[in-house]
Amino acid sequence: MGRDPARTGNTDVVRAGGQPAEQLAALLLRAENGDQAAPRLAGVGSALMHFCGLQSSRHAKGAPRPLNRRTYQHSFLLPDGNVRVLWELEHDTGPEPVVHYAVFTEREDLAVAEWEADTAFGAAPPSADPPGPLPRARPHPRMDAAVPGPDPGPDPADTEGPVRPGRGRMRRSYTEHNSPDHAFRLLRRAATEHGAAVICVTHDPRLEAWADRVIHIEDGVIIDDQRRIPNPDATLASH
Repeated sequence: MGRDPARTGNTDVVRAGGQPAEQLAALLLRAENGDQAAPRLAGVGSALMHFCGLQSSRHAKGAPRPLNRRTYQHSFLLPDGNVRVLWELEHDTGPEPVVHYAVFTEREDLAVAEWEADTAFGAAPPSADPPGPLPRARPHPRMDAAVPGPDPGPDPADTEGPVRPGRGRMRRSYTEHNSPDHAFRLLRRAATEHGAAVICVTHDPRLEAWADRVIHIEDGVIIDDQRRIPNPDATLASH
């Protein structure tokens, strides 16, 4: 059963903080198609981390009333090192000034929904057809591609475990043993595979061994900025 738009029309949505499972539950609750999307998201509730960013938006202030459309991208880091991406569409471009929410697991479905919402802005002619299948997204170049230096070598999380014929080594699952080390290996692997940067704010100097860039800040002022070669054998385990 779909959600009631009048009940979900809250513009003060919190999309950061809390546990990943809580963010997923809140997303499905406010989405009018949350019940339909939930069966396709088995396992996402066990994600280790969640990040949400604004992907695109459109706004109009003219008559008959202001119109808004925003698309958010939700990224969930899973225990096996993969990243599951969901998209959330928020708009008030319908006949009534009500905020609608929808969640999408496929980029093609999102593109069609955005096209339908954006027709209220007058950008698409009445005879225009909705967009067809989208090409697969190309990975972004690595953030440190322009920084010369020796190859730090393979990640221990990728070189451990049994080998599957023709498919390489199996990735390890998340365990309680040395969980801080494993969590940072997952973050490092996800950043490498998806061309992303992981920013960690901490007072623990042990984490510097994992970083390829360390910035020291004192009283809101950057006092040191160093690039370095990460140590894949570093450990955070208690001694």
